[in-house]
Amino acid sequence: MSSLCTVHRFWKATSAGAAACVALALGMGCLPTAQAAGSVELVFTQPERYTDAGIDAVERQRNLALLTLHVQGWSAQLPDGHRLRLVVEDVDLAGEQRLNLWHPELRILRGTVDWPRMTLRWSLTTGERELQGGEARLSDKGYLMFSARLRQGEPLSHERRMLDDWLQREVLPALAR
Repeated sequence: MSSLCTVHRFWKATSAGAAACVALALGMGCLPTAQAAGSVELVFTQPERYTDAGIDAVERQRNLALLTLHVQGWSAQLPDGHRLRLVVEDVDLAGEQRLNLWHPELRILRGTVDWPRMTLRWSLTTGERELQGGEARLSDKGYLMFSARLRQGEPLSHERRMLDDWLQREVLPALAR
Protein backbone atom coordinates (compact mmCIF):
# COMPACT_ATOMS: atom_id res chain seq x y z
CA MET A 1 0.00 0.00 0.00
CA SER A 2 1.38 3.41 -0.91
CA SER A 3 2.03 6.10 1.69
CA LEU A 4 -0.58 8.38 0.10
CA CYS A 5 -3.23 5.70 0.47
CA THR A 6 -2.19 5.17 4.10
CA VAL A 7 -2.34 8.91 4.76
CA HIS A 8 -5.78 9.09 3.13
CA ARG A 9 -7.16 6.26 5.29
CA PHE A 10 -5.58 7.77 8.42
CA TRP A 11 -7.26 11.14 8.01
CA LYS A 12 -10.61 9.60 7.09
CA ALA A 13 -10.59 7.62 10.34
CA THR A 14 -10.57 10.60 12.68
CA SER A 15 -10.69 14.38 12.60
CA ALA A 16 -7.70 14.47 14.97
CA GLY A 17 -5.92 12.26 12.45
CA ALA A 18 -6.71 14.82 9.75
CA ALA A 19 -5.06 17.60 11.71
CA ALA A 20 -2.03 15.44 12.49
CA CYS A 21 -1.74 14.36 8.84
CA VAL A 22 -1.82 17.93 7.58
CA ALA A 23 0.70 19.11 10.16
CA LEU A 24 3.03 16.20 9.34
CA ALA A 25 2.79 16.70 5.59
CA LEU A 26 3.30 20.44 5.73
CA GLY A 27 6.20 19.96 8.12
CA MET A 28 7.78 17.46 5.75
CA GLY A 29 7.58 20.02 2.97
CA CYS A 30 9.79 22.36 4.96
CA LEU A 31 12.48 19.84 5.90
CA PRO A 32 15.39 18.96 3.63
CA THR A 33 15.68 15.34 2.58
CA ALA A 34 18.23 13.21 4.44
CA GLN A 35 19.35 11.18 1.42
CA ALA A 36 21.81 12.36 -1.19
CA ALA A 37 19.36 13.79 -3.68
CA GLY A 38 18.00 17.08 -4.87
CA SER A 39 15.40 19.07 -3.03
CA VAL A 40 11.89 20.15 -3.89
CA GLU A 41 10.13 23.15 -2.39
CA LEU A 42 6.38 23.65 -2.85
CA VAL A 43 4.73 26.95 -1.95
CA PHE A 44 0.98 27.61 -2.13
CA THR A 45 0.07 31.27 -2.64
CA GLN A 46 -3.34 32.29 -1.30
CA PRO A 47 -4.88 28.79 -1.35
CA GLU A 48 -8.19 30.18 -0.09
CA ARG A 49 -8.58 31.83 -3.51
CA TYR A 50 -7.92 28.70 -5.57
CA THR A 51 -10.62 27.76 -8.08
CA ASP A 52 -11.20 24.34 -6.46
CA ALA A 53 -8.79 22.83 -3.97
CA GLY A 54 -11.57 21.41 -1.81
CA ILE A 55 -15.05 22.25 -0.63
CA ASP A 56 -13.92 23.85 2.65
CA ALA A 57 -10.76 24.93 4.47
CA VAL A 58 -10.17 21.51 6.07
CA GLU A 59 -10.44 19.63 2.79
CA ARG A 60 -8.31 22.24 1.03
CA GLN A 61 -5.57 21.72 3.66
CA ARG A 62 -5.78 17.95 3.26
CA ASN A 63 -5.58 18.12 -0.53
CA LEU A 64 -2.65 20.53 -0.50
CA ALA A 65 -0.88 18.37 2.09
CA LEU A 66 -1.27 15.34 -0.19
CA LEU A 67 0.10 17.28 -3.15
CA THR A 68 3.02 18.37 -0.95
CA LEU A 69 3.79 14.78 0.03
CA HIS A 70 3.64 13.68 -3.58
CA VAL A 71 5.87 16.43 -4.94
CA GLN A 72 8.39 15.94 -2.12
CA GLY A 73 8.87 12.43 -3.48
CA TRP A 74 10.36 13.93 -6.63
CA SER A 75 13.55 14.89 -4.77
CA ALA A 76 14.88 11.36 -5.32
CA GLN A 77 14.73 11.97 -9.10
CA LEU A 78 16.88 15.09 -8.89
CA PRO A 79 20.67 14.92 -8.74
CA ASP A 80 22.39 15.98 -5.55
CA GLY A 81 22.66 19.75 -5.31
CA HIS A 82 19.71 20.47 -7.61
CA ARG A 83 16.67 22.32 -6.32
CA LEU A 84 13.19 22.48 -7.82
CA ARG A 85 10.98 25.27 -6.51
CA LEU A 86 7.26 25.36 -7.34
CA VAL A 87 4.99 28.27 -6.47
CA VAL A 88 1.38 27.20 -6.99
CA GLU A 89 -0.89 30.08 -7.95
CA ASP A 90 -4.11 28.17 -8.70
CA VAL A 91 -5.55 24.67 -8.38
CA ASP A 92 -8.70 23.30 -9.97
CA LEU A 93 -9.18 19.65 -9.04
CA ALA A 94 -10.69 17.11 -11.42
CA GLY A 95 -14.44 16.84 -11.26
CA GLU A 96 -16.95 18.80 -9.31
CA GLN A 97 -17.60 18.44 -5.63
CA ARG A 98 -21.15 18.48 -4.36
CA LEU A 99 -22.33 18.95 -0.82
CA ASN A 100 -23.63 15.58 0.27
CA LEU A 101 -24.27 14.58 3.89
CA TRP A 102 -23.82 10.86 3.24
CA HIS A 103 -20.67 11.11 1.13
CA PRO A 104 -18.93 14.43 1.95
CA GLU A 105 -15.85 13.56 -0.16
CA LEU A 106 -17.81 12.71 -3.30
CA ARG A 107 -16.54 14.27 -6.53
CA ILE A 108 -18.45 13.89 -9.77
CA LEU A 109 -16.15 13.24 -12.76
CA ARG A 110 -17.89 13.87 -16.07
CA GLY A 111 -15.00 14.24 -18.47
CA THR A 112 -16.35 17.47 -19.96
CA VAL A 113 -14.97 20.80 -18.69
CA ASP A 114 -14.07 19.45 -15.26
CA TRP A 115 -10.51 18.34 -16.03
CA PRO A 116 -7.72 19.07 -13.51
CA ARG A 117 -5.79 22.32 -13.90
CA MET A 118 -2.94 23.98 -12.10
CA THR A 119 -1.02 27.22 -12.60
CA LEU A 120 2.46 27.49 -11.17
CA ARG A 121 5.78 29.25 -11.45
CA TRP A 122 8.86 27.08 -11.21
CA SER A 123 12.62 27.13 -11.25
CA LEU A 124 15.24 24.40 -11.38
CA THR A 125 18.59 25.46 -9.97
CA THR A 126 21.95 24.02 -9.11
CA GLY A 127 23.91 26.14 -6.69
CA GLU A 128 23.23 29.74 -7.69
CA ARG A 129 22.65 28.93 -11.38
CA GLU A 130 19.13 28.61 -12.76
CA LEU A 131 18.91 25.81 -15.30
CA GLN A 132 15.34 26.44 -16.35
CA GLY A 133 12.08 27.86 -15.10
CA GLY A 134 9.02 29.82 -15.98
CA GLU A 135 5.28 29.67 -15.67
CA ALA A 136 3.37 26.48 -16.34
CA ARG A 137 -0.33 26.08 -16.95
CA LEU A 138 -0.99 22.40 -16.48
CA SER A 139 -4.22 20.75 -17.57
CA ASP A 140 -5.35 17.31 -18.57
CA LYS A 141 -8.46 17.37 -20.75
CA GLY A 142 -8.29 13.62 -21.30
CA TYR A 143 -7.93 12.76 -17.62
CA LEU A 144 -10.60 10.05 -17.65
CA MET A 145 -8.84 8.18 -20.45
CA PHE A 146 -5.92 7.28 -18.16
CA SER A 147 -7.79 5.35 -15.49
CA ALA A 148 -5.62 2.28 -16.13
CA ARG A 149 -2.56 4.26 -14.97
CA LEU A 150 -4.26 5.33 -11.74
CA ARG A 151 -4.45 3.55 -8.44
CA GLN A 152 -8.05 3.04 -7.46
CA GLY A 153 -9.04 4.59 -4.16
CA GLU A 154 -6.08 6.94 -3.90
CA PRO A 155 -6.88 10.62 -3.54
CA LEU A 156 -5.95 13.17 -6.20
CA SER A 157 -4.78 10.49 -8.61
CA HIS A 158 -5.59 12.60 -11.69
CA GLU A 159 -3.75 15.63 -10.33
CA ARG A 160 -0.72 13.58 -9.25
CA ARG A 161 -0.50 11.92 -12.68
CA MET A 162 -0.77 15.33 -14.37
CA LEU A 163 2.07 16.67 -12.22
CA ASP A 164 4.23 13.59 -12.83
CA ASP A 165 3.72 13.90 -16.59
CA TRP A 166 4.78 17.56 -16.43
CA LEU A 167 7.89 16.63 -14.41
CA GLN A 168 8.88 14.04 -17.04
CA ARG A 169 8.11 16.35 -19.98
CA GLU A 170 9.51 19.70 -18.75
CA VAL A 171 11.76 19.44 -15.70
CA LEU A 172 13.82 16.27 -16.06
CA PRO A 173 14.88 17.05 -19.67
CA ALA A 174 16.32 20.35 -18.38
CA LEU A 175 18.82 18.32 -16.34
CA ALA A 176 20.37 16.95 -19.54
CA ARG A 177 20.99 20.40 -21.01
